[in-house]
Amino acid sequence: MGNVQLVDMLLEHGARFSLSPTDYVFDYDDLMELILHGRNCKDALLNSIHFNQSRILTTLLSIAKINGHMPEFDVTTAPIPLAVAISKSPISTIEDLMVFAGDIDLEKSFTLLQISMEWRRDPAIINLILSKYFKYYNDLPMEASRSALFQAAAYSYPDVLLFLLKRGVDVNSTLQSPMYFTALPDYGGGIRYVACQALDTPLIVAADKGHAEMVEVLLERGASLSARRKWRTKDHSDRVEVEDSVMDISLDGLHADVVRVLHWWGARWEVEEGNQKERGERLLISACRENNADMVEILLEYGISPEIRGEDGKTPLLWAVSMRHTNVVRSLLKGGANPESAGPHYYDTKRCMTPLLWAAHYGDSEVVDVLLEFGAKDSRQEGASEEGCSEENPSQF
Repeated sequence: MGNVQLVDMLLEHGARFSLSPTDYVFDYDDLMELILHGRNCKDALLNSIHFNQSRILTTLLSIAKINGHMPEFDVTTAPIPLAVAISKSPISTIEDLMVFAGDIDLEKSFTLLQISMEWRRDPAIINLILSKYFKYYNDLPMEASRSALFQAAAYSYPDVLLFLLKRGVDVNSTLQSPMYFTALPDYGGGIRYVACQALDTPLIVAADKGHAEMVEVLLERGASLSARRKWRTKDHSDRVEVEDSVMDISLDGLHADVVRVLHWWGARWEVEEGNQKERGERLLISACRENNADMVEILLEYGISPEIRGEDGKTPLLWAVSMRHTNVVRSLLKGGANPESAGPHYYDTKRCMTPLLWAAHYGDSEVVDVLLEFGAKDSRQEGASEEGCSEENPSQF
């Protein structure tokens, strides 16, 4: 028994469904029987899009072309099929649905644009929506335009960004993030977790996401390098507690390409004693652990010492060696790291090991070769490991 016959039999015996009978249709012949009996095709249309049933969808669109409208369903007032199609269907299907949707108001057009940017991320579909629904609009609603501008910055869509800027949206617009918890420095030392909201600009968002191309486009269009991410806490007041520059945010994200773009445009990061120096040291160890050789080189150029030690007593070089990151090892040694700076064993903290011993322990011949190239001593030579474990650096023990 087919799905349609089963549903009809159940309905005759008093069954009640929370969904339309067409929600249970997954077979082409069943769909045709429903259409012949004049059933509502709305749910079949949505199902065919959702499950990528191209044969069923093509048939429904053909019927719509004959009738001049979607059967018992006005996609102009409720463009749900179009929204679903934008999120997953071929561009030809989207174009067909657009024909029957006709003109859509700006609010719904912005919704479709946001779906295409956030979920589909296909430039061809995004440009199709812009040309279809925004071509003749110059005065765009500011709130929706600003939201779309930030979304374009977050997902790196230069075409959308330029389209909105040409229509008067401010490149330095600000947008407040939803409330969330974050760690902020405590005036008494340490950190505290508070409810915060960040006040951002498109440049800050693009830098935070690591979109170097978008950062450059924004700067070319007048985005301000002096923009600051302002953290507003909701613990005792709405006062601004912390402000991060675009460079701070790019460094924290280990986005080397963005940092270089910002540097070219004149942004600088001054490493001084105190918070910025500590921040740079923490970032250097993070970059070593994340195998980010470009970021390591940038931090060394900014003056962060390659001989710093984390709370565990390990130098950046020891971290890079222990994680077998050959390129990072080479960058650190080129930047002046001492190939003999030893650190504690990973489980026996009273035992010191040089980078060469670490590399040998992991059997990493490439790292061993790089260390030897930069002057590391063979641990079998007399006094080699003792030099690395000298008491000049008692913190390593």
